[in-house]
Amino acid sequence: MDGLNNNDKIIENTNTEPQSVETKPLIEAKKPLFGERFEFWATKIVIPAASAFGMIAVVCIISWQLSNQSQQMKDDAEKARMQSELEAEQTRLQFEYRSRQMELESQKTKEQFDILSKQMEVEANKNREQFDIQSKQLDQQADIARKQIAAEQFNQAIEHLGSEKQTVVLGGVHALHNLAMNFPDEYSKQVFEVLCSFIREETSKPEYQKKVVVAIEATDETKMTSPTVITIGFAIKYIPPPEKPIAVSLIIQTIVDKLFKEKVEVTNEKTGETKELYRNHDANLSGAFLRGVNFFVTVHE
Repeated sequence: MDGLNNNDKIIENTNTEPQSVETKPLIEAKKPLFGERFEFWATKIVIPAASAFGMIAVVCIISWQLSNQSQQMKDDAEKARMQSELEAEQTRLQFEYRSRQMELESQKTKEQFDILSKQMEVEANKNREQFDIQSKQLDQQADIARKQIAAEQFNQAIEHLGSEKQTVVLGGVHALHNLAMNFPDEYSKQVFEVLCSFIREETSKPEYQKKVVVAIEATDETKMTSPTVITIGFAIKYIPPPEKPIAVSLIIQTIVDKLFKEKVEVTNEKTGETKELYRNHDANLSGAFLRGVNFFVTVHE
């Protein structure tokens, strides 16, 4: 029965799915003591330590690589900085070199300009001196020509005084007077003396005196006496003319008007002094027949 039951169990087991059965040896072999310890050390200590050391080594290697990369980057940055500073220094040196060249060129140009300026100044001084010399020569020539012209005018005016025509003589009188005004230093005294001499000679002629006497006697006016000497300083006593002046001689009266009655002022070109044209000259009218000549100066208020 027990046998059948066992078979039945076998049959039942065949109908079910096979189960894994852990088979153990009937007789377990004893592990050596050293092996257990080695396995313990290997599994518990060596392998974890090796793993830790491996990890540490990997970390160290990575850190070293990162450090190398960082150092390389620092070195590259330092090289770039040094290269930039070197380029900047080269640029600065080139700029200083060019600036120095420009300064030297500017200095050279300035020296050349100064030399040229001095040369131009010397030439200008020479030209100025030559111009001054030429100007003086021209002034001298002009002065000589002016004096020659004045001398010719003086001689022509003297010749006109000897003419028989009254208009020509009057032209000579006016020419002499204008010459004295234009050249007071050279001709005022000469003209004054010539015209005074003309008055003496002209009034001393008998025909002139006869003509004056006839003209005076034809009027009922008081006879006039003639002074013998007259000074330009108006130091003589003038006799008032008659109410109706006698036109004895237009030439003589014109000369008296120019020399004694008209107030003509001239200016000295050298000193700038202003004076009357004939004020400082003495009039020599001794022997002149001055009856009928009007010396009266009318003052207009």
